[in-house]
This record gives sequence, structure tokens and C-alpha cells, in this order.
Amino acid sequence: MNLLSSGSFSYLLQTLRLSDFLSSVICYEDEFGKDDKIVVFCSRLNSLVTDQWLLIRLLDMDGKASGTSMLAKFTISSVG
Repeated sequence: MNLLSSGSFSYLLQTLRLSDFLSSVICYEDEFGKDDKIVVFCSRLNSLVTDQWLLIRLLDMDGKASGTSMLAKFTISSVG
């Protein structure tokens, strides 16, 4: 099982609105079929801290503290 993962993703927005959110769900796959959702992170894009490493507290699927954290760095850039 790979516990450490490094990767990136990109998403193209036309304009940044106050209602735009970034949501990440981490799943557990132990067998073929449906993955089990374990923890979630959600943040409003206009209040997201960028270009710094952040230790993010993750919540369980009921919205309560799960006791886990994720190290992440977010960057927002213009495409043009």
C-alpha cells in the first residue's frame, strides 16, 4: 500500500467567484469495486492560502475531526 503520494492537478476557471470551492476526498481501496471514502477537505478558493506549504486538518465523512492531516501546497495562476 502506498501511503505517500505526490501529484498535482489543474482546474480551469473562467472567473473566480465567491461561491467557488475546492473539495478533496481521500478514498481507501482494499478490494475491487466501490472505494470507501475516508476523509474530506473543503475550502473556499478566494480564502485559500497559496504558494506556502500548509498542514491541513482533514474531516471524516460526518464533518468531525478525523485526527489526520495532509501536507499540501496550492498555486493559483492565470492562463493566457
